[in-house]
Amino acid sequence: MTLTFGMKDNQFLQTHDLKPLPAYLGEFPSLAKREMVAVYVKTYHPNEYCNFAQLSSQWYLSGHFRVDWMVFMISTKWFWQYALPIQQRQLIVQLTKRQVLQRFKGSILGLAWVFITPILMLSVYTFVFKSVLKAKWPGNEDANNIEFALQIFSGLLVFNLFSEVLSRASSLVVEQPNMVKKVIFPLPVLAWVNVLTAYIFAVVSLGVLVVAAYFMRLELSIHILSLPFVFVLAFPMLLGLSWGLSALGVYLRDLAQIVTLVLTPLMFLSPIFYPSSSLPEAIQAIIWINPLVLPIEAIRDAVMIGYWPDWLALILYLLVSFIVMVLGAACFHKLKRGFADVL
Repeated sequence: MTLTFGMKDNQFLQTHDLKPLPAYLGEFPSLAKREMVAVYVKTYHPNEYCNFAQLSSQWYLSGHFRVDWMVFMISTKWFWQYALPIQQRQLIVQLTKRQVLQRFKGSILGLAWVFITPILMLSVYTFVFKSVLKAKWPGNEDANNIEFALQIFSGLLVFNLFSEVLSRASSLVVEQPNMVKKVIFPLPVLAWVNVLTAYIFAVVSLGVLVVAAYFMRLELSIHILSLPFVFVLAFPMLLGLSWGLSALGVYLRDLAQIVTLVLTPLMFLSPIFYPSSSLPEAIQAIIWINPLVLPIEAIRDAVMIGYWPDWLALILYLLVSFIVMVLGAACFHKLKRGFADVL
């Protein structure tokens, strides 16, 4: 059994910024060659070294251990360190906890504000739309004004989730120059902390929405069981956007202001103050490009109407969400090499 190494393999290595394999590796028997490749990669690429003894037995028995497969494993290992930071899980938990506590540091009520804020928001919406505007939800004019407030609140909690993550993302690395220059710190975890912190507040707001819907109708539909799946759909997307914006924010300091300008029209272009069904058909086909639309409508269907969401649409959304995560991680991984020079 022999293992082949050719010009194609070395070209593949060079395109991935890896040193070409020495020619003498082709002179070793297959098993020895495996060990030599492992030693070679460990020597020249210690951060991307993987245990070659655990490679698939199918590859080993096939008689062909192509270098491009090996390089694929090495070159994508960084992504799994971004997407599944198991080794940094305790660090992420501690930083997230600190981020939440710092937001209310010095306040008298402390963490109670996590629950008080969404309750006060819902109370204000209820008063304004029930007593002042006496508004009715389009397509459901027979509903009471409290339901109108809940419809808006369900849309705003999704928008606030995106808004909080995106508004902070561009400054995640810029605000931590010491971690970039002087400390060996896993910078990708900053995006995890940013997204998890926003999700903590969003989950509390979602709980307030469910409780308010129960007191309004004195019952809850079984369809609320879909809320956990609906709510985590955007998690990979927000991670990817955090990585991408935080990396670009190091080189483009105006990005924070640009994101702020984008968020304002995004709020009115999302079905927060109106249902998407009230729009003209031509616009309804386009509005689904907005990443806020599907979560907002799915939460309303589950909590306010009592419908199961469109599972096929949710799966497609999740697929797009993962694609955004991969692109954002790749952007961060590519640009992070110059962080120390810029900061």
